[in-house]
Amino acid sequence: MYNHKYIKSLLKLAQEIDDSNFDNKFPELIDLLKKIDTCKEIKGINLATLTSLISVVNSDIFIPACWKTFNSYFRDYFNIKIFWGGNTDYDKYSDILKTVRKVAKKSLE
Repeated sequence: MYNHKYIKSLLKLAQEIDDSNFDNKFPELIDLLKKIDTCKEIKGINLATLTSLISVVNSDIFIPACWKTFNSYFRDYFNIKIFWGGNTDYDKYSDILKTVRKVAKKSLE
């Protein structure tokens, strides 16, 4: 499954994303995540696994969406379900990552 062309494309795209092209390429990455999720050839892989993989290839931009990445207080406050198994919400992950990036940029100013 990790040799599938969509997974390879995902990892390549994740590696290419940086601050200068994030706004243009990140929506493409989210679309690719959704495509992988619905691909019948790829089984047993979800948002938590995929975001862990893209975080390995580009830890400056991405954070994994594993169940302990966001503690229960954070999840409860922002009404986020655990990104695990069937609880896969790519749009919510996208929103969280964009928000975390904004906060990080503000803290560096």
